[in-house]
Amino acid sequence: MKAFVRILLAVPLVAVIAPASVVAQEDEGRPWELKTEAGASAFFGASSQSALLFRSDFSYEAGPWESSFKSAFDYGESEDADGVAFVSSRSWATEAEVDYQAGRWQPFVFVNADGSFQRAIDLRISSGAGIGYDLIEPSETASFDASLAALVERTDPRVVTGEPDEVTTLGRWSARLRGARKLSDDRIELSFESFFKPSFDAFSDDYLVSFEGKAAFQLTEDVSLGFSLIDLYDSLAESRGARSNNDGRIFVSIITTLD
Repeated sequence: MKAFVRILLAVPLVAVIAPASVVAQEDEGRPWELKTEAGASAFFGASSQSALLFRSDFSYEAGPWESSFKSAFDYGESEDADGVAFVSSRSWATEAEVDYQAGRWQPFVFVNADGSFQRAIDLRISSGAGIGYDLIEPSETASFDASLAALVERTDPRVVTGEPDEVTTLGRWSARLRGARKLSDDRIELSFESFFKPSFDAFSDDYLVSFEGKAAFQLTEDVSLGFSLIDLYDSLAESRGARSNNDGRIFVSIITTLD
């Protein structure tokens, strides 16, 4: 466990050094942006836990069209009362989205896939379409928007070897609210994104609620220190064999930006 923690602490340093050398070679004014993030969290004493996070976010603008691709992976270990380490969390996610900027309205289509050890999901794939609306006029320093979408979701749960694999396919609504604000001459950025995803047929029994809040403090022109709270509630996680319906994490990370 101690060796694993040392690795966690070294990863953010690598994230600062490697991308920074690439940024110096890039030209300004490109229509794309790439953000990468490496983070870690650790707890010791009565509760010994360590977690590692990697994320990337690529976006490209061409006239009124904007496309984005996101990916994320996190891994966590804990120790039992006897000091034996075990995997407590392991999840991944990818998402692709294409938006059309029509004033304050933005119709969009998307597809995403994810898996989660702690929520007992081997593979979940969803795809859909929706429309967003800017609640305030977006600027370089502030944005606030809401959206509503409909999607089709296919979930392959994680099951014990030998048990039947009960794959489910259903429709969901997806309501999203997100915002960002830059302060202190853009040296501080506060942002959040939340989702509520109830199923068409069981609105109050089968739903997903997620929230991510982040504070980023600029260290250099292209490198920031980030603090993230990520919380996801899956109302059916325990029925699939997970220990809890709620999955919450806090990370300290290094964020690099190429544009």
